[in-house]
Order: sequence, then C-alpha cells, then structure tokens
Amino acid sequence: MSAVEFVRLLRFIRLWKKVGWTIEQTDAAICALYRADLGPLDTSDINDVTKLNAGFLTLLPRLGIVIRVMKTLNLTVKRDLLPLLACYSEIGTHGNTALYHQMFLNPALLEQDAVFADNGYGEFLTDTTKKLAAHVEALRSAFNLSGDEYDRIVAALGYDAGYVLVDAIKRAVEEAERMSGLEAEEVTINLAGSHIIGFNGQAITVTDGKTLDLGKIPVRNED
Repeated sequence: MSAVEFVRLLRFIRLWKKVGWTIEQTDAAICALYRADLGPLDTSDINDVTKLNAGFLTLLPRLGIVIRVMKTLNLTVKRDLLPLLACYSEIGTHGNTALYHQMFLNPALLEQDAVFADNGYGEFLTDTTKKLAAHVEALRSAFNLSGDEYDRIVAALGYDAGYVLVDAIKRAVEEAERMSGLEAEEVTINLAGSHIIGFNGQAITVTDGKTLDLGKIPVRNED
C-alpha cells in the first residue's frame, strides 16, 4: 500500500466512524462535497497527499453545514442525506442505494417510463432527443410532486414542451447547487416537507419568515 492510499483509507475510516453513517453514505458525502467546484470526483483528485489535504479542507466545512441543516430541520440520514447532497452536486447513480436508483429505477416507475433505465453500460439519460413534456408523469412520481407544484417549477425554470429531458434534470440540479451557495435570490424548494427559501451556506429562511442561523462551522486539523 502506498503512502497516499494509506492516508486516503485512514481519513475515510476516521470520517466514517465520526459521522456514524454507512460506508455508502460516507462515500456519497465525500464525492459530493470534496471538489471546490462541486464537480464529479475523479481519481486524479485524490492521487497525492497535497490534493487530499486541499480536498478535505473543502469537504469538512461543507459537511458541517449539511449536518447542521439536518439537525435543524430534524431530517434523517437514511431518508434525507442523499437528496440534501444533491443540492451540492450531481445526483448519484452508482450502487443500488444511489439517489437516482431510489427515484427512477423502481420497477413501478420503469414500467411507466423506461427512458430512465440504463443503456446496458451503466449510463443514464444518454439520449438527448427525449423531450421533457413526454415524461411529465414519471418525473412527478419520482419527485413526489402534485400537478400544480410541477407546473410552478417548470414555469420558474422557464422550461417549455421542447426542452430536452436530460438538460432539464441537469438544470434542476444546478439550481439546487446554486441555492447551496451564497445567492440572495429567493427560491422555494421542498425538502422533507419543509419549505425553504434562500438556503445558503450561512442560514436558511423557512416560509414563516424565521431565519435559522447555521453559524460558523469549526474545522479541526487532523494534526
């Protein structure tokens, strides 16, 4: 085992033990929060100790905010962690517990609309000719939205009948990522039954107008 492999394994185990989540949940959090640009994690991002140091200095404050939000809103790790991580990064597709699998790959939804199945190579939504309007019912089912809620979201995002399905889902995730930054624009989302306006890295404002300050998240060096 190389030095970087040892450090990578050690930090994963320490974080896994600290948060008390499953290995899959811990891995999903690292993949979502590690990169400064919130892009997909690549092997080149974790192939030396310097990159690991920089990545964990980015990861830990973000993870602190995620945990603080979950405690403030009384969310559960099993039900709500992966949807909350999707506010930062792409919806995970790897493994049977991935959020995409939970939302789109259950037998009932695939029977309703097979466009969300993989292409035989573990890849999803690769056909860019599919239009959003043809898959409304499946999307409403996956996101647990009423017809009125769906229409309001589509109107707010400026989608039309010709909008490409994969682009629509990517943009919805991008909007969630933008909301996890320091944007002041008020956008309402629904997370585990709690309507949130203007969620950012410092505070959240719920629909009754009350602001819940997340405060500063202390980061402790491993040394």
